[in-house]
Amino acid sequence: MKHKLFIAAFSMLFLAGVAMADAAKFNLNYGSTATPNSLRGIAEEMFLKEIETVSEGQIAFNRSWGGALVNNQEVLQAVQDGVIDVGQVNPNFYPKQLLLNNAFSLIMQLPVDYNRRLKFFDDCFAAVPQLEQEIQKFNQKLVYNYNVTNYTFVSTSPITKVEDLKGMKIRAAARWLLSLLKEVGATPVSMPLSDAPMAFQTNALNAGMLSVDATDMQGMLEVAPYALVVNEFPVSTPYYMTMNSATYAKLPKELQDKIPVAAANAREKFSKFYNEKRQSILEKWSKNPRYHVTVAGPEFIKGWTTLAGNKTNFETWVKEAKDAGLANSREVLEGIYKVVNDSIAAEESAKK
Repeated sequence: MKHKLFIAAFSMLFLAGVAMADAAKFNLNYGSTATPNSLRGIAEEMFLKEIETVSEGQIAFNRSWGGALVNNQEVLQAVQDGVIDVGQVNPNFYPKQLLLNNAFSLIMQLPVDYNRRLKFFDDCFAAVPQLEQEIQKFNQKLVYNYNVTNYTFVSTSPITKVEDLKGMKIRAAARWLLSLLKEVGATPVSMPLSDAPMAFQTNALNAGMLSVDATDMQGMLEVAPYALVVNEFPVSTPYYMTMNSATYAKLPKELQDKIPVAAANAREKFSKFYNEKRQSILEKWSKNPRYHVTVAGPEFIKGWTTLAGNKTNFETWVKEAKDAGLANSREVLEGIYKVVNDSIAAEESAKK
């Protein structure tokens, strides 16, 4: 019933957005690979809707979902060229163009609390201005960012400690994760998320590192019924919503000033939704007798974060970034890691 009410409410918001677009002074094209009913799509829609609201209808969006206009590898160029005015950019798909922003994917532990995690990203952008400058080089402005849920190891047999990963064929997305899986004796597998359910059924996969929301949306526990939820391992790369610089410059100053207001409003609303959604997924899993759900403890977290490959990945990124022209690559990455450690320490202190 709740699901039906949510879909109905979302449909009403979408239709209202279409009507608003007809009367807008600035009618902007938006492109995303997210689907509107996914956690990512909901985060993005909340922000778009807030801009339409705080601008009192002067800005409206023609929404294109599910990669209908651009795929993950095309969004950065599409926003740069003005093919779309605003797009959702995943830095993982641009390891060379957004090399510095890809440093986030090196991080294996972040605060559990969503707001603390978003503050971590804010603090990184404040401490390392090159992060935003790198995005600006592609003729676009970062107007919003959000994050998805933490990682879960879904598998066809139990996983309770890092050693259990040995011998498994494990799907992961980020390059650095794949290298760590290889270190622990697993066979790392890179494949589209949509192919994973069939891969489990054909024994091409034994496990996968997926966010809680992606695991649930794909129905992954139906084919891999064991889930090790690692609350301390959020997907560490933020998702960006960027606006073409020329489009932004055309907006009157009073409308430009509305965008950070919309971002703050959307963050507050999405944070509440995020926490409720994540909790509802975990509760649903725990009530299903076919699923075997456990939460990772300190032993697993320490075992993963102290793998030698973490240091190797750090040094590899430093060298590659330096070779690409970032002379102070070590200082930059150390600066990001300092913010990581400070953020985790602040959360631990708040618990006491």
